[in-house]
Amino acid sequence: MKKPEPQSGDIICFDFLFKRDKEKGLIDGEKDRPCAIVLARVMKEGHEPTVLLAPITHTEPKPGVDAIELTGRMRKACGLDDQKQWIITSEINTASWTDAGIVPAEPGKQWLVGRMPKGLAEAARNRAFGRIKKRQASVIERSKAPLKKKRLNRQKRQGRGLPKTPPWPQGNRLNVHCRMLPLRMVSAI
Repeated sequence: MKKPEPQSGDIICFDFLFKRDKEKGLIDGEKDRPCAIVLARVMKEGHEPTVLLAPITHTEPKPGVDAIELTGRMRKACGLDDQKQWIITSEINTASWTDAGIVPAEPGKQWLVGRMPKGLAEAARNRAFGRIKKRQASVIERSKAPLKKKRLNRQKRQGRGLPKTPPWPQGNRLNVHCRMLPLRMVSAI
């Protein structure tokens, strides 16, 4: 099963890292969740695309959190379950399309959870960029950690146990950056 090229409006599974979890010292999200690709872009020619992701959650947002509530028809069109859900547009993760945190929706069968209708995708993108421009959004650039180390963290978090020796050289440091990045659109809605 080949991983498709990312497109704005796609919904994927990703271990989204919320600001509150990053402040606790976590480097990966607590669980895989559906996330909307707000934008797919290429920083340099010949490099992997980078995606801007907004989480989709069943938890009703607290006051002050910018979110779009998904109606029953929207959820069905997106390939989501029937429970109430929101796209949080005030928290964004950026990640390389090859990030180990991006996993298939159904391993061995399909990568995407679904695709947002055009109007919803535009609304999510516009709300997220409006927040980013006003500096009212938390934008977390996910770690450039080696894939083996990220997979090890994922295994540990999911309780699968650890190998006796780490698969990376000793002394490596894991850098997590939180900064705003220049945006250059690759695919538009």
